Amino acid sequence: MDTSFNCILFNEVSKIPGLLYLKPDEILFMVSGFEQTNLNFTLKYNQIKTVEYYKVFDIEVQGLKIKDKNGNSNIILMSEFVYVYKTICSKL
Repeated sequence: MDTSFNCILFNEVSKIPGLLYLKPDEILFMVSGFEQTNLNFTLKYNQIKTVEYYKVFDIEVQGLKIKDKNGNSNIILMSEFVYVYKTICSKL
C-alpha cells in the first residue's frame, strides 16, 4: 500500500507544492496540478545515500534533506517528517 503526504519541494528559494508517496521500493514526488508532466521525480530506496532532518533558517526542523548516490539532494518540507524519516531509514 502506498502512503502519501502533502509536502513542499524546496530549494531554499522556491517552493513547489506536491505529494510525496512512500511506495514499497521507492519514493515518488508529484507536483500538485502537474501530475501528467515530467516535473515529478522517483527515487529508489537503494539509490538514497543519506536522509537527514532539515532545519528552516537553521532554527526549526520542518522537513527532510534526501541525498542520492549521484550527488543530488532534495529538500522536502512536511508536517509528518519524523514518520517519513523513520520509514525511509528502515528501507536503507
